[in-house]
Amino acid sequence: MVKWIFRIVFLSICIYQIIAYLEYRRVIANDIPVHYTYVDKEIKRGGRGNPYQMAVVYNGRKFTVNITSGIYVQIDENKLPSLYYSPRRDVVFSLWEKKRAMRIALLFMAAALVTMIPFHKFLKKRANQKYMPESSARA
Repeated sequence: MVKWIFRIVFLSICIYQIIAYLEYRRVIANDIPVHYTYVDKEIKRGGRGNPYQMAVVYNGRKFTVNITSGIYVQIDENKLPSLYYSPRRDVVFSLWEKKRAMRIALLFMAAALVTMIPFHKFLKKRANQKYMPESSARA
C-alpha cells in the first residue's frame, strides 16, 4: 500500500513538472523576452536546491525568479538575463526554470520506476540460492 502512495506522489510531481516544462518551452518558442526592471538579487542560505534568486518588477508587479550561479555573477557585470512571462502560470521565469522543471520530472520519474521494481522477489530468490546446501545446488 505504501508503495502505491509513493508511486502516485512521484508520478503526480513528474506530471506537474512535465506540464510546467511544456508551458515554459511554448512561451520561450513563441514569445519574446519581457522588458522588466531589475530590483535585487540574493543567495538563500541554509538548505539544498536553488539558492540563487533575483527580484524583478514586470507590469507593476514584483516577481522572484530562480537563477543559476552563473547568472548571479553576470548581474554584477550588468548582463541581465532574458526573462519570459507565462500568463497561464502567472510567473516570470528564466531559461534555467525550463531546464529545472525537466530535471525534476526526470528525477521523480526515476523514483517512480524504482518503486515498481519487485525487490522483494529478487532478494528472496537470492537468499534461497545463497543458503542452499551444496548437494541440492548441483542437482
